[in-house]
Amino acid sequence: MEKNLSSFLHYLIPGLLSVVLLSAYIFTDGFVVGQKLGSVALGAMGICTPILTISYAFGAMFGMGGGSLYSIEIGKNDKNKARRIFSTVVIFALLLSTIFVTINVLCKQNYRRGKMIRKLVKEKRVELSKDSSLNETELNAQLKAYKLELKKENKINLV
Repeated sequence: MEKNLSSFLHYLIPGLLSVVLLSAYIFTDGFVVGQKLGSVALGAMGICTPILTISYAFGAMFGMGGGSLYSIEIGKNDKNKARRIFSTVVIFALLLSTIFVTINVLCKQNYRRGKMIRKLVKEKRVELSKDSSLNETELNAQLKAYKLELKKENKINLV
């Protein structure tokens, strides 16, 4: 019985420590962002933190879960099954990473487009209001012209 408790604590303490350090990281990051960048940035952190936590959870699931299954099969001296487990974990991790990257790229493109539209509105090149008759095609033409203008000025990376 005492050996089981010792073994349990042996695995519990590093896992608990990693969760505590992750929480400290999130708290410190939120504190610094809130103090230095303000409430809007802190609100953005509030939106991003669950996404970050989910990605950590998937990493832990693939790392610890796959590692445990792999270790069990190596202990049983079944190297073929261990290789299949390893390959499966790597493939699923890559597949999930690809999905996360794709979502990130799509969101980033929408963010850049929105940022350019805000710049056009701020510079009074387009008017966006309820009474505005600007349609999607005209807005896209304005954005394209603005991009060309920025390319000529070598400022395309600033947007």
